[in-house]
Amino acid sequence: MRKAVLVLAAAFGLAAGFVMGALLAAGFRPWPAATPGSQPGSRAGPVSAGTAGFSLDDLPPASLPAPAEAAGYRIAMGDVVPGGGPELVVGVTLLSGDGLVAVFGRRAGGWEPLARREGFAAIDLLEVRSVTGAGAHELLVYDEHDELTGAFYRRRGLTILKERDGQLVPVWSGTLYEEAYSLDPPMAERVVTAVAVTAGDGQLRVQGARTRSRRQPDGTYADVEEIPVADGYRWDPASFRFVKQRSASRTGRRCACSLRLPVLSAASLRRRDLHLERVRGLRGRR
Repeated sequence: MRKAVLVLAAAFGLAAGFVMGALLAAGFRPWPAATPGSQPGSRAGPVSAGTAGFSLDDLPPASLPAPAEAAGYRIAMGDVVPGGGPELVVGVTLLSGDGLVAVFGRRAGGWEPLARREGFAAIDLLEVRSVTGAGAHELLVYDEHDELTGAFYRRRGLTILKERDGQLVPVWSGTLYEEAYSLDPPMAERVVTAVAVTAGDGQLRVQGARTRSRRQPDGTYADVEEIPVADGYRWDPASFRFVKQRSASRTGRRCACSLRLPVLSAASLRRRDLHLERVRGLRGRR
């Protein structure tokens, strides 16, 4: 029995190593790659428009995790808190792969913590945009989670936060891209969910597909099922969130949206395009 367990563990280890090696060769990283100024141990994160000359060292020392605990930073600026002027938003990815966001307002020549929220995966992107059309702008947090437990799993999500009474409240969250492989037998099936989100003027629309594929003898994946995804949401001030409407595919309604949100990071887009080209080639030979 013990020998069988060891053989099984070795098989999973070899499969995990093979998959991770292929992913690393394709440019995959388990969280956003460090760039100059965002390495672990540094608090000088990448700077966005409106934050030129800003350093994270200008913030109160206890307001963020210690630099030695951080794998990278993301910074944005915008009107997140009503009446306070442009605020500074800092996203921190920890060495553990977890993420958090914190909002700071300029007060009396310095920066004061205004709100904070934890519970994210590795933070890939922050945006401050008007999505609900009500009051201050919303904070859009894109995070990515990857794991290798005998088979590969990856998810890129979007959470829309809105400030209320000193708290960053999630008003909508969903999956933009999800890629999962079967454990038994390992890598035999793959399920990919990819959607596009458009939002603005109090309306939000999700449209895409969930595709199930089977591994072929040559190592490629052939689609066996595709399920459309089409959902619409509207901003509901009473519940302070986006509420789901009837399926957009059944009603045929189009929302007057002004903002198209990015589904995938650059690395994910490259992998998706290669997959689509391979699928088109397989369909062309049928």
